[in-house]
Amino acid sequence: MHAQALQPSRRSFLKLGAIGLAAVVGGGYIAARITDGSAAPLLPQAANLSAEVQQMLYRVFDGVLHGMLPQGREQELLTKTVGALDYGISGLPPHIQKELTGLLSLLAFAPVRFALIGRWSGWQNATREDVTAQMNDLKGSDKDLQRLIYITLHDLATSSFYGLEESWELVGYPGPLVTGPGEEV
Repeated sequence: MHAQALQPSRRSFLKLGAIGLAAVVGGGYIAARITDGSAAPLLPQAANLSAEVQQMLYRVFDGVLHGMLPQGREQELLTKTVGALDYGISGLPPHIQKELTGLLSLLAFAPVRFALIGRWSGWQNATREDVTAQMNDLKGSDKDLQRLIYITLHDLATSSFYGLEESWELVGYPGPLVTGPGEEV
């Protein structure tokens, strides 16, 4: 009987697994709150992006678009670029919306962010130099997933920025040739 008492049953194994999972999830949540705090939303009316994701995108977009934005309008254009992405997500098919917002949410959550890109500290206090270095690390990574994350974030920044009418003048784009359906140039 003594040997039988030392062999774990299936039920005790499952209980131990559930307790371990709860500890990891709870610890991750607490670590995220300590690391990231409560992010203030840039766009309170955002339909698709949480406050944490908005802060992350603002910092990443600042690192990607630095040098392209006119001085004195950087904050305004970065906020509008995050807003343009939020609006653009609304036009995507539902399954793509879910995948994209899921990826962005993972990058805003400290434990997952650390596992994916090696960044533990939150985005709210990240400097442009920190983000630029992080993006360069992702770009030059030997891991396909990290390069894919870089490409995704870079392309979201540039496409959201160039979708803004305010950016057109900065690059010398006169705007669309056709202003509406059926109108000829």
